[in-house]
Parts: sequence; structure tokens; C-alpha cells
Amino acid sequence: YSGAIGGTNWSTMGGGTTGLNVIAAPDGTVTATKIVTLATTDTFGEYQAVTYAAATYTLSVWGKSGTYDYLCVNLTSGVSGAVFDLSDGSIGFTDSGITSTIESNPDGWYRCSVTGLRAAGLNYPEVYLSQSRTANVRNWAAAGTENLYVWGIQLELGTYPTSYIPTTTTAVLRNADALIAGDMVTDAAGSGYAEASSIWSTPSAVNNNFLLTRNPTGRLIYSGTSSTQIVAFNGSNQAFASGTSYQYRPAPMASTWGDNLTAYLDGVGGTSSAYSGTMGSGNLGIGNINTGASQWNGTIREVKIFDSELTA
Repeated sequence: YSGAIGGTNWSTMGGGTTGLNVIAAPDGTVTATKIVTLATTDTFGEYQAVTYAAATYTLSVWGKSGTYDYLCVNLTSGVSGAVFDLSDGSIGFTDSGITSTIESNPDGWYRCSVTGLRAAGLNYPEVYLSQSRTANVRNWAAAGTENLYVWGIQLELGTYPTSYIPTTTTAVLRNADALIAGDMVTDAAGSGYAEASSIWSTPSAVNNNFLLTRNPTGRLIYSGTSSTQIVAFNGSNQAFASGTSYQYRPAPMASTWGDNLTAYLDGVGGTSSAYSGTMGSGNLGIGNINTGASQWNGTIREVKIFDSELTA
């Protein structure tokens, strides 16, 4: 139940209260929740019981200052989270083993997220007012009547938050984003770049590992035999780059062509190959071959295409 935080299937911690549908949310509807402390020494926030599989998850939520600024978002109850300062869009504290991000939105809203590897079992993702900006602390030393606003919580597999899909009762499967860009690849010389992560450590088949591709003979970036390798292919020659696994980790990947064909992973180039003079033909597929098939099983962002053979 991602919407109406504090409503169906949500539990209130300690002496806090929530007000549903109080102010306008980031989507313009009056559906944001107000979390309020009471005149007791206790914890103030909302949590929900979720059974995790063993995997890397991202928990995200929009927050906005009320009379108080410090919002804590936890993947599991009391630990494994971060404290976000809603007064200026900064991150005050992040627990060990967790990565955190904050993104500014209009009207004083910030999208806050935490990412980490979780063990299988029952967990309690939560949002609450943090007593401290510099520590994940829920127990208040003094009574108060502070408040802030939250909306649009989302728990998902992966290494960073994606666009919000409201859920009730059961999980919702995200459709694959099979993007087809224009015919923007120059054969004479060029470079392709993306930050990407995979769900898998070893691709199950060639139909889930095409990242930036024109057609089968113009694969700017696709995976090799494991998540530690990427490959560029120009129809007759392949160039490989290997390094740290990009399973559940957005990693910079690139290929360049012109004088040579070279692949890069985390900024490190592999052994270059001869360049045949063409990088295939047709439109550019992002996360797929340029027909919508052979979809990348993972996440992709920051795609860039250049018309020159860049250096490392």
C-alpha cells in the first residue's frame, strides 16, 4: 500500500499521529500525509510489514518540511537507512551498507531514497521524524509537536528509484521500457555511453543483455558472459572490457569507434580491436535491439551518444 501513508496496512510508531490527504502532493492531488509528534517521549512515524526476498532493494519517498526538517527512511525497522534534511535537500547521515540519494522537486518536495542488499525474511520499511540530522535516531529525549509531510513511497528491486507506480494489495510488475531513439550513430567515428546495472550475474540468454544497439551487427554496448564484462561489436570484430560486477550497481559503460573499436567499464578500456567501418544500421535501441526485442534485464540511465571517438 504505497499511497495514503498511515492508512491501510500502515502502522504508527509510538506516540505519533498522521493526517491523511492534508496538502498537495508532487502529482498535484491533495493526497500527502502529515506525520505529527505528540506530547510524549516516543518515536514518530509510519511502517509497513513486507516480506523480502534476498536481493538489493531501493525504498523511496517524497518528503517536505512542516515545522520540522529531518526525515528518516529505513529499509528495515530502526536501521539501514538515511536521514534527509528537507530544509535544504541535503543528506545528513547514511547507515553503513546503504547508499542514499535526494532529488529536488517543485513546491519544496524532495524525493529521498535508500538502497541496500537485504536478507530474505520479514522486514519493516518505515518513514519517521529523526531526532538527529547526524544519526539514525528515533527516540526523542524531549516531547514535541513537530511535523513534516510524506507521499508516494515505493519499494522496488534495483539500485535507484524509478518512476512512481502506486500499489495496493499486491506488487505491480513494471513494464520494460523498450526505447527506440533516432538514427543518431555516425559510422565514421563515435562513442556511446550509459550507466547501467543488471539484475543477473550471468545472463540467461542473449535476449536480455542488449544495452545500446542498432541491429545485430551494430552493438554499441551489450553484456558479455557475466556482469563483470561488457562488449562492443561492429559486425566482424568484438572489443571487451572487464572489471567489477555491475549486478545491482549502476556502472559507467562506453564504447568508442573510429581508428579502433574499444569498450570501457568504469572508465577503464579493454584491449582495442580493429574497426570495420560501420556500427550497423538503423535507429538506436536503448535497452533493446532497435526492434524492441532482446531487452536489457536491469536499469539504464544517462545515455549519451557522440559523433567522435572519445578517449578514456
